Amino acid sequence: MKRKDKTPKTQKNKKPLKIDKKLFSLPVRDKLKKAFNKVSIAFTVSLVISAIGACCLAFLFNDFYTVQHENSYLQMEIRKNLQMVDKNVLWASTSSSAIETSQKLTNVVNYSDILTRQVSKLINNFDEPELTGPLSTAMMNFIDQRSQIQKYINADDKEAAFALYEAEYSDAVTDMENALIAIGDRTDELASAEYFITSIIALIVLILTITGIVSSILLSGNLTKQITHVICEPLKELEAAATKLKDGELDIEIVYESSDELGHLAKNFRAACAQMKDVIQDAGYVLSTMANKDFTVQTKAEALYVGNFRALLENMIILSEQMSATLGQIKDASEQVSVGSSQLANSAQSLAEGATDQAGAVQELTATVTSVSEIAAKTSEMATMSAANMADAAKDGEASRQEMVNLTHAMESIMNTSHEIENIISMIEDIAEQTNLLSLNASIEAARAGEAGRGFAVVADQIGKLAADSGKSAVMTKDLINKSLEEINHGNEIVQNASEMMEKVLESMAVFAQEASGAATATTTQADMLKQVEAGIEQISQVVQDNSAVAEETSAVSEELFAQAENLQEMIGQFTLQ
Repeated sequence: MKRKDKTPKTQKNKKPLKIDKKLFSLPVRDKLKKAFNKVSIAFTVSLVISAIGACCLAFLFNDFYTVQHENSYLQMEIRKNLQMVDKNVLWASTSSSAIETSQKLTNVVNYSDILTRQVSKLINNFDEPELTGPLSTAMMNFIDQRSQIQKYINADDKEAAFALYEAEYSDAVTDMENALIAIGDRTDELASAEYFITSIIALIVLILTITGIVSSILLSGNLTKQITHVICEPLKELEAAATKLKDGELDIEIVYESSDELGHLAKNFRAACAQMKDVIQDAGYVLSTMANKDFTVQTKAEALYVGNFRALLENMIILSEQMSATLGQIKDASEQVSVGSSQLANSAQSLAEGATDQAGAVQELTATVTSVSEIAAKTSEMATMSAANMADAAKDGEASRQEMVNLTHAMESIMNTSHEIENIISMIEDIAEQTNLLSLNASIEAARAGEAGRGFAVVADQIGKLAADSGKSAVMTKDLINKSLEEINHGNEIVQNASEMMEKVLESMAVFAQEASGAATATTTQADMLKQVEAGIEQISQVVQDNSAVAEETSAVSEELFAQAENLQEMIGQFTLQ
């Protein structure tokens, strides 16, 4: 492995990083794996130390709780039960009640049994005969004295029992308490010693754990810096090279060399930059030669054009061939343009002369169409006025037809009224007949009355005459009304015939008015069309004049085109074509 380290200016004053040289030759995966293994080992050692310390602490705490704590608790319970036995013995020795004495003795027996079991357990737990021996002796003495006091009490000799309580029993109790106090003090000493040892071990475990964690952190930090330096430094160099390449710089120096993936990447990057530089130089040579009008140029390093570069070479070859073909075609076309422009100039001159003749003919046609257009405009105005007059006549005929309809309605009303009068006259005839009959009856009654009825007979005679005259008048009126009805019916028939004839006249006038209106519209349309024809002819005249001018310009342009074609042939002759 060989590596030239180029230290940036900002890092020259920094302390150089000590790096394991073996890391350079390892692949990136092995570098990361090695660093991870070291950190894992350090962490595992710290974890094992912490686990061992935790087990030791758990054992000490268990011993402290199951031995020392239990022994201390037992000696306190024994002392408490010893006091209960002492109190019950005293009460049993001094009580005057047999029941209370019996109850207190039962309590003495119960507490004594509990006390005996607790003392036996304490002697078994506490492994120091120099302290448990006096306790066992004092316990046996205490049991003997208690049993003797109990016998005195059962024998009802309480004075002897009290005397024994004050003497040997109290001494036995005192001996037990002293032995228990000694055991309690020793238990406290052992507990303090175990607490001290536990604290020391906990401190040691804590220190070892912290040391392991700090060592793991420092080791991981150091390895992180080494791995970062080993990986990031070449990446920074490659990144800087890529940035220069992006900016179009091909003179790139990459000094990193290694057998890992980054070394292979740097090597390939250097080779790629060198190849790209050679390709661009060769392409520049080919293009510059073509820019100097030589399209027979060939590449000097065809083997460099591999991969996507092959497309560049093929495109340059196609460009050279197409430019040669295009310029050749332009040369041929310029020759044809030179010949065609001369012919075009002659044709344009002939076209200009023909356009002048067309302009004169178009002007005469324009004058003729203008006259026809004026005549058509006058005809349209007259047709329009005729259509308007026919429309007014149709309106007047419609008003007359409406008056005829109103007259028919009036005749019908008169006929209806005549029929009503005829009915009234019939009623008058009926009344005249009844009046005549009444006059006849009155005359008969007046004749029966004799002289007294003469005046009434005169009246009856006059009523009879009046009824006869009324009947005659009604008959004459009825005849007149019948004649009037006949005349009215005849008038209705005449009015109906006149109305039907008026309808036919109105329909003919409407058709005529519609046709006159259509004729006026058609005449107006013809006049507009003639105006459009006149405008079109004017446009044709303008176009003919423009064609004449264009023909003259075309003739001039053709001469200019002929001159440019000759210049183009001279310019194309400067190129070297395939």
